[in-house]
Amino acid sequence: MSEIPPAGAERRRHTRFKALPNAVAILNSNPIRIGQVLDISDAGLSFSYVSNLHWPAKSPHTNEALILSCKNLYFRLQSHQYSIVADQIFEPVMSFSHIPIRRMSLLLSNLNPKELEMLKEYRRGA
Repeated sequence: MSEIPPAGAERRRHTRFKALPNAVAILNSNPIRIGQVLDISDAGLSFSYVSNLHWPAKSPHTNEALILSCKNLYFRLQSHQYSIVADQIFEPVMSFSHIPIRRMSLLLSNLNPKELEMLKEYRRGA
């Protein structure tokens, strides 16, 4: 039997790296969520987005996907390659702000070697 780590203990298998300021994530689902990537690893990422907005609905002809953009790099993962781990209230850096911000954490899976290399390039900032 394995020991359960204490609350707040790090359980990730991969090191998380702080994302570059121009790293953007778009979760093309209903509703669409667009935000700034906060951190990223070989197996997951988290991004912040403004909640309670009337985001546009995705086109019925568009497959659900996660789109990552940074400078001149555009990276797209299909819905079977990620899962939402958490979607929670996120305290903004500016405590006086009344804009509701959320943090979404995603687990990445089923990436082929080319996609893993693109993810590493994305993490480096292309």
